[in-house]
Amino acid sequence: MRKILMLLPVIFTSYMSNAQDIDKTVALNLIRENATALNISINGNDVPKISSAYTDAKRGITYVYIQQTYKDISVFNVIKSCIFKQTVLQYNSGKFIKSIAAKTESATPTITAIDAVKQAANHLQLAEPTNLVELENTFNTNKKIVFSSAEIAKGNIKTELVWISKDDGKTVRLAWNVSIDVLNSADYWNVRINALTGEFIDKDNYTVYEKANTNSVKPTLKKNEASEEKSIEYKMPFKLMSPPPTTTTATYNVIPYPYENRFVGNIALETNPWLKAGTSNNATTYGWHYDGTNNYTYTRGNNVYAYDDSLNKNAPGRSPNSSTASPSLTFNLTPNFTLQPTDPTNRRFATTNLFYWNNIMHDVMYQYGFDEPAGNFQNDNMGRGGLGGDYVHAEAQDGSGINNANFRTLPDGDTGRMQMYLFSPKSGTIKFDGDLDNGVVSHEYGHGISMRLTGGASVTTCLNNYEQGGEGWSDYIALMMTTKWSATNIVDDTLSRPVGVYVSNQISTGTSGGRTFPYTTNMSINTHTYTDISDTLNHPRRNSLGVHIPNATEVHYIGEVWCSALWDMTWNIIKQNGYINPNLYDAFGQGGNIDALNLVIQGMKLQPCKPGFLDARDAILKADSILYGSKYHCAIW
Repeated sequence: MRKILMLLPVIFTSYMSNAQDIDKTVALNLIRENATALNISINGNDVPKISSAYTDAKRGITYVYIQQTYKDISVFNVIKSCIFKQTVLQYNSGKFIKSIAAKTESATPTITAIDAVKQAANHLQLAEPTNLVELENTFNTNKKIVFSSAEIAKGNIKTELVWISKDDGKTVRLAWNVSIDVLNSADYWNVRINALTGEFIDKDNYTVYEKANTNSVKPTLKKNEASEEKSIEYKMPFKLMSPPPTTTTATYNVIPYPYENRFVGNIALETNPWLKAGTSNNATTYGWHYDGTNNYTYTRGNNVYAYDDSLNKNAPGRSPNSSTASPSLTFNLTPNFTLQPTDPTNRRFATTNLFYWNNIMHDVMYQYGFDEPAGNFQNDNMGRGGLGGDYVHAEAQDGSGINNANFRTLPDGDTGRMQMYLFSPKSGTIKFDGDLDNGVVSHEYGHGISMRLTGGASVTTCLNNYEQGGEGWSDYIALMMTTKWSATNIVDDTLSRPVGVYVSNQISTGTSGGRTFPYTTNMSINTHTYTDISDTLNHPRRNSLGVHIPNATEVHYIGEVWCSALWDMTWNIIKQNGYINPNLYDAFGQGGNIDALNLVIQGMKLQPCKPGFLDARDAILKADSILYGSKYHCAIW
């Protein structure tokens, strides 16, 4: 133990300026020393694997995420989240499968990885894989085999041998996890195929939709439509003499932060919006138009590459270009809302707004701990930890459907993808552009945050369980980001805050947008309680669009309940604190709104893989203990 205590202060001291990865050997030794408290056993066949580990020096917290393994095979989604403060275990969540040796079958698959790919494709109702070629085989070291796209995927098909339990650890089966980024679709499926029988077990999707994906269409390419498409630039494993950032100033005509849409805040010119985070802030080291290798004069940088994908190519396409040369960029496009969103100028304005808001999301959430080692979305992590090369592909006016939006979150190091669609609430009306509903944009980015933070950044499949609050966290983040805190009073908790009112064409009616109720602490308006998720069949609900909520398994309905609880909690904390900070970037400042957002983000880091509402609540309570000495214990309860 003395050896570990001697090593860790060196790590803490070395990285005081930023959060940083910590050595996984040191982290594993720390886990070994706390094995009894963590209620895990470590022996020759059951040595856990450190999936990710890092220290947030500013908050004095070390996060270690451990993956259960047996016979060097990972147990799917069985991860413990362990939190230390100055080497002392503060909290852990999640549980390993006990006595796993007695519950497993053979560890040798009888179904080949190739056959598993074919079975997965068949289950997904895809075409028969053709030209399926093995490209990489690291089975002996990490149980993974990579295949070619086989004309059913947009990229390589990945397979991994895993253990999986579908009955809370009573039985454990050997399976192939097959990952397919489906061709001509936003879906990126993980399909588990029994490695001994070839039977389908279950699946989950890296892509989370705003609504059920019922509007997807196959791509239609219009030959007469002008293209400004830029080729994809693949990153090299090393850089030679990269140029420095050259953009000194940039101006964007957008719906500015924190306004939700153009009807609650006028379109305005924003100059150097990265300075909202303050000068010399680590979130904005590169500004918004440099990615560590290249400078760009269009809507691309280290955090996001925004372009319109109306042609449904699922690849970088047309982006607005600056009307002025570097180093002073200008994106001053004036929309005409009497025309359809597909008008070329309107489309470029929407893409600029999407670029702006993705960067705003990056910069604000960086302050609360969604930084490089925590798994944020950046091309270049500047040596601060985590894996780079995973900036967001933000696709405006996506041509694969309507009335939807989605965000694809792969593990740290793989690019995120946001797809925003046009909305047509009523047939025959003027369409509405999701790119101009900043609440929806914030909501989608929120999926990337919750999926990267829950269970650690190397795993993004932890939010596929029944009672998970992914949609609720996204709604909550959208509410926090689109509240003008400088004009908000402590008594404003009873005001109604709908989500998705712009894309639902409900601006003038002040109703609930795309949710059953608007968010408010007024229980006569929003009647949600925890019991709502248990049985809604006996209490039918319809949202403001008249859509029946059939039962509590609908993830957005479950999310509404969770967000309602978080919103009530936030206002409880605000009232106890007595002060609202007008600057949401000020994560280390005073204010009930600041403290509440800190607790929610830290709670995501502390909670287990596959968290239910009570798991998430307990994690927030522990975050309050660690950050604020349980100051808000009663307000959270």
